[in-house]
Amino acid sequence: MTSITPSVTVPSTSLNGAFTPWNLANTELLPKSVDVKNSYPGVPKKVWIFDPVDYNTKKERQTMVRQEYHDGVIAILQWIQKMKDSPKDHPIVITPSKALEQASEVYPNPFMGENMNISFKAAGIVVMESPGIGKSPFLNYIWNLRCHLNLPTLYIPANSTSWAWKENKLFRVQLSSCETEDLDEFLPENTWCLVDSNQQVGDVPKKIYNTLRFIIQASLPRRDQLAWVSHAPFKVFYFAMQEWSDVEFIAGLIVPGAMTN
Repeated sequence: MTSITPSVTVPSTSLNGAFTPWNLANTELLPKSVDVKNSYPGVPKKVWIFDPVDYNTKKERQTMVRQEYHDGVIAILQWIQKMKDSPKDHPIVITPSKALEQASEVYPNPFMGENMNISFKAAGIVVMESPGIGKSPFLNYIWNLRCHLNLPTLYIPANSTSWAWKENKLFRVQLSSCETEDLDEFLPENTWCLVDSNQQVGDVPKKIYNTLRFIIQASLPRRDQLAWVSHAPFKVFYFAMQEWSDVEFIAGLIVPGAMTN
């Protein structure tokens, strides 16, 4: 796994105290491979895990990377390119691959290469499915991979603290202290905004979608979490995650300490 140490030493604030630089020393961002010792037919001999860190407590927990996560990011990037090449409604189509099984020592970050330059504005995606399928880890996975390549990202996880990655630095974001104009000034135009909706976060904040930055929301099919879809000044598309396969589930249970959702 790759660790990164941003050039942040003494926290300070900017834009009315809404954005505070945060020390992220020696945090692992890329997933690492773990052997899966088993004799079950079809179960992979290795899986990839990553550490979604709670930046407030520095508590780490291992989460297994589903093949769906990798293929889902590829599908979103391909969809963005189609939307830019031909501005009409295109479905988000996942093409199953064996990229994780075939990868060697270094995790195949789907944002690498030409995909680093793919950006989008004035559009949104809602990732939906039943509880426990892995919507929240999917957003955290995207966050880790974009930070690894220093791609600007705003992350609103399922708690009261929001985070932004910009110019190789991590910032703690106090959304209640900023307006759309502040976010528009602070966030580069190619920022991805990741919103994990639950009882605490709820709907996508108006101040976020009014920046016209690209949004990916993880949500249950609940009206109170999806009200923004009818108010946003752009069209929002839907992406349904697939259920866990039997072999994925078995592999996740075998790996010690790995959380699957």
